[in-house]
Amino acid sequence: MNRYKLLRSRLALYGAIMSSIVVLISLIGPLIAPYGSSDFSSKLLSPPCKNHFLGSDDHGRDLLSRIIRGTRVTLLLAITVVFIGGAFGTLWGIISAYKRGIIGNFINRSIDFGLSFPAIMTALFVLAIAGTAGRAPVIVAISVSLAPRFARVMHGSTLPILEENFVLAAKALGASHFRVLAVHVLPNLVAPITVLMTIYLPYVIILEAALSFLGLGAPPDVPTWGRIIADGKVYMQIAPWLTIFPGVTIIFTALSFNLLGDGLRDLLDPRSASRLYRK
Repeated sequence: MNRYKLLRSRLALYGAIMSSIVVLISLIGPLIAPYGSSDFSSKLLSPPCKNHFLGSDDHGRDLLSRIIRGTRVTLLLAITVVFIGGAFGTLWGIISAYKRGIIGNFINRSIDFGLSFPAIMTALFVLAIAGTAGRAPVIVAISVSLAPRFARVMHGSTLPILEENFVLAAKALGASHFRVLAVHVLPNLVAPITVLMTIYLPYVIILEAALSFLGLGAPPDVPTWGRIIADGKVYMQIAPWLTIFPGVTIIFTALSFNLLGDGLRDLLDPRSASRLYRK
């Protein structure tokens, strides 16, 4: 059992190190990128070499520089979406657990309705209404698809808290609904909210990459990992590095935050580890 706990701790440490590397690259990207993301050259579809470590695309742009630039764009968008969608989903889930009767059932069914649609279909539907000009519609679209997933988990996490003695005592003393939720319920949800934000960060990154691959993400002049893969798919047979390297970057980033979220879950809720490794 100790051996498994040590292995889990190592995985969490690896996730923290890997995610720190990604965040650091996003912060100092312009300083370490060998070229500008839109610098053109005569070396079209150049394979990895000393001048272009990851090769160049069909316009002669350095692939490494574009991936580094895309790191900041992708992470900033993903963090914004997780905060917006997480905040709305948390409020949605808490209210659905707190309200009883017809109103509570209606709110719960609205969560189920939101979960009945695949995330990418919800995002495409929102983009069809809001348009695709700029980053704001993409942020709104992914936030809308993320909110019901947050809400369902928050609903389940809120129910046992509402049965605690301190909440029942606050209600008996005449505390308002807002005070009960803001002072007694929400602080006890910090741990699951933190874990969910970390776990759903790679989910948002992959969804944004999928939308960018379809041409619905950031503007064409902004390099994102999904758009880089979409631009390189035409040259898969003669220049596979255009899709392999950004694809590996997405996998590395998603894995790092998944490991970090898994470690935070065990740290903030030790019972999860004992349940997982119970014989």
